[in-house]
Amino acid sequence: MGICSELGCFGDDNKVMSQQPSNSKQPESASVQKQNSSSIAPARAAGVPHFKQPAGAKASLAEEQHQQRPVLQEIVENDREEHIESVRLGVLLSIGVGILNACTYVTRGHVFASSQSGNILYLGLDLAQGNFANVTKYLFPPMMFAIGIVIAEHYKDKPDYPRWRQIPFLIEIVLITSASFLPDSWNALANPIFGLATGLQTITFRKIRRTPVATIVITGSFQNSITHLTRFLTVHDRADAFRAMVYLIIVLAYFAGIIGGAMLCPYLGHYTSLVSAGFLFLCTFIALPERYQLEENRREKE
Repeated sequence: MGICSELGCFGDDNKVMSQQPSNSKQPESASVQKQNSSSIAPARAAGVPHFKQPAGAKASLAEEQHQQRPVLQEIVENDREEHIESVRLGVLLSIGVGILNACTYVTRGHVFASSQSGNILYLGLDLAQGNFANVTKYLFPPMMFAIGIVIAEHYKDKPDYPRWRQIPFLIEIVLITSASFLPDSWNALANPIFGLATGLQTITFRKIRRTPVATIVITGSFQNSITHLTRFLTVHDRADAFRAMVYLIIVLAYFAGIIGGAMLCPYLGHYTSLVSAGFLFLCTFIALPERYQLEENRREKE
């Protein structure tokens, strides 16, 4: 028979036999097990493994989830954090300019407000055909457009001027509103004013999500959308897909503005340009608050 003592149990062959753990230690081990299970339960409920992942694995998992999201979903979700360079701001600006171009072409003597390439084209055709009476009609809008760019660049290049966008943008709204009330007989004055206003917008807003975008013309955005789409189909770079989608959204917004403006012209006449001014006024609530200007300056310095 074996002999048991506090040191253990000894059998007949003088070998030490294992002793069962005492009952006094069982509550402690049970509490530790309960605590561990309670800490693991939320992680399992959330579908997250309870073991600690390496930093590289977490980064790769986040990158994989980012790659799986649709590009349009990424644009919409991240756009909440942007203000001055937000997609929604670019959409409003493009719709407004599209309406303005449709208005000036239909009701102001077939002159474009922002598409100066079209005005220069008509100018060249009139000169070739000997229609010198239309020279001033198509010459002054591009000239005033250039002056608008100079004015906007003047405010942009001022050092430590956090609200440089506000003055050119407010001037643009005032110019479009004022020219809208000029009668049709004053088209020779109204059209250059519209050209000046769109020239200001060229410099004031020329980036969307850090991507150079022109909100006053459709040719460049359409070209860039096709270019980045081709690159994406070739090298499968998600950044190209993102830029192609941004440019396509701007093109569609501009196109929608042209259609909407042309449909409003029979009812509002040359006052349709006031609708364009209304879209620009909506943009002031997104881009012009001072805190967003300070945020942009801080980001550019970084």
